[in-house]
Amino acid sequence: MGWILSNGGNDIIIDDYGSGYTILFFIDRGILDHYSAFVYTNNYDKIQEFESKINNDNVKGTNYKLAPNWYRIGPP
Repeated sequence: MGWILSNGGNDIIIDDYGSGYTILFFIDRGILDHYSAFVYTNNYDKIQEFESKINNDNVKGTNYKLAPNWYRIGPP
């Protein structure tokens, strides 16, 4: 029996930046940069990017922080 980890076709991306990593669990895998995902990261630069995205979000509720290092990121 396999585990379903993602609703986006079970696609998961793991990026290792040397100074931390980021894991994207796709909720909805769209075209190009249009996607929704649950994200875990311990990379300082990505945390800053996600925090900025949340603070500058024009559509409230699209991007938000779930817990320390965990985010829900939606389409731009």
